[in-house]
Amino acid sequence: DGNWNTAASWNFGVVPSEVDNATINAAATINTPDVEINNLTIGTGSLEVATTGLVTAHGTLTNTTHNKLIVNVPGGIAAATRDNVAARVNFHSVAKVVDGNYRWQYIGWPFTALADVHWPFSGSWLMSHNPASEQQWDYLRNGDGLTPFQGYALTQAAEKDFTWDGILNSNEGVTKDLTYVGSDNDNWNLVANSWLAPIDVATFTNTNFTNANASIYVFNTGSFSEWENDGQAAASDLVDVAGQYSTVNALLASTTGYVLPPVQAFFVEATGAGAKIELNYEDNVLGTANSHSSTGSLRTPRRNTAQASGVNELTHITITVRGERYGDVLHIFEGEQFTTGYDNGSDGKKVLGAMTSPQLFAQTSFGDMAILATPDIEGTTLGFRAGTADQNYTLIFGNNDGTLYITDLQNNIETEVKAGGSYSFYADNTDDIVSRFRLSRVRAAAPSNPTGLDDLQQTTYYTINHGILFVKANANDTIRLYDATGRLIFNKSNESEVNIELPQQGVYLLRVNNTTHKIVK
Repeated sequence: DGNWNTAASWNFGVVPSEVDNATINAAATINTPDVEINNLTIGTGSLEVATTGLVTAHGTLTNTTHNKLIVNVPGGIAAATRDNVAARVNFHSVAKVVDGNYRWQYIGWPFTALADVHWPFSGSWLMSHNPASEQQWDYLRNGDGLTPFQGYALTQAAEKDFTWDGILNSNEGVTKDLTYVGSDNDNWNLVANSWLAPIDVATFTNTNFTNANASIYVFNTGSFSEWENDGQAAASDLVDVAGQYSTVNALLASTTGYVLPPVQAFFVEATGAGAKIELNYEDNVLGTANSHSSTGSLRTPRRNTAQASGVNELTHITITVRGERYGDVLHIFEGEQFTTGYDNGSDGKKVLGAMTSPQLFAQTSFGDMAILATPDIEGTTLGFRAGTADQNYTLIFGNNDGTLYITDLQNNIETEVKAGGSYSFYADNTDDIVSRFRLSRVRAAAPSNPTGLDDLQQTTYYTINHGILFVKANANDTIRLYDATGRLIFNKSNESEVNIELPQQGVYLLRVNNTTHKIVK
């Protein structure tokens, strides 16, 4: 924790606890994400928060001199009360120009409104996003200002270190109106985290979004090696590499611990007039600030492994595609609380990334999904677009808690995969999207002993009489019934005969299965 734990640094000669009110009178640094205090005053000393640090003041934070409170982003400092707090932010931008091409990084201003972009961004280029304009981007010039919680695109000739002074945003809530320009247009809006503390996406609910998709999209600018194509960068099941948009929502964040670090900007898609996103400091920052660090890369959400363990009771499968240099990741959640339609806040749309990178997603009747929440993974089709940089790819399966089969529809190859299993394949460099794979819990090819399926077919019987569905099956079978929207309305196991009252006339899906076979009617 740096030298925070030096007793002589504090006004009463004791290292403060989370309930203490203390004044720091010597230079101290924080490099861990678990430092807590009640009221914190920067006195004759100073405090510097490293990129790996997070300080949480449950009461009031007081500081009047910028260079006495220094935060190295993506480190952060959270406080319940932050009125007129002066601070200095050090920020390293990885955006630059490579071979005449601009590599942009999406950021937000971490202080109250900036009157003129000239002094903090001299030598760089800044653009604001405007979905209503034809070009959708407007260059900022000297004399233009920056608005907190508005996202901007930043680049310069080479990677650059910035130092900014300002006053922390003290607002408890933020409402950002989103531009909606019509159903046939791109309705993307660039929003930013302008609090100097991480936002926990797991705390989002659908009430944070009005007439908007309840997912956020973070572009991964990438590291120098990733952009330079030196062959050293590869995708993993935790991090997306350069050129990809990471789709994140509350469902994914609740199982993986993704947070938005300070200064990070992200896209939100409006779906109708009057669209907006609302952020609340107490709920979305302080509610989990003590358990989360923002010390991941500023260009993509991070995974907090300490929080991730033991919180996921759903079936959560990650499918990562890795090329020699680039990759992508698809998240699939399987649970009976989901429908077969689009569940806002659970399903997350796929936004295609750079042409150099492969694209992997679930293809559904409601669009291509980077996060698929489904009651049944059976028959899920995966779309794929090869990147222009690679031709040899490997699919890697994580978190799979049972038997899973993947069929390569192009090569007609079926492979059984378990957690940690993989499947390698070849794809031509093309921008065509193909329906490349299909997932199943049951082997599609004829099994060596098919009598189990025959028995299931022969012993399953159903009739409908006066709105009552009678189903007869084996005693160890599971019987489920869904309505036309995909909502589960009946679920019973280990009963050989059931009577189900149908709510109304319509189309229903009956599924009867045991541990190895399934019938759908």
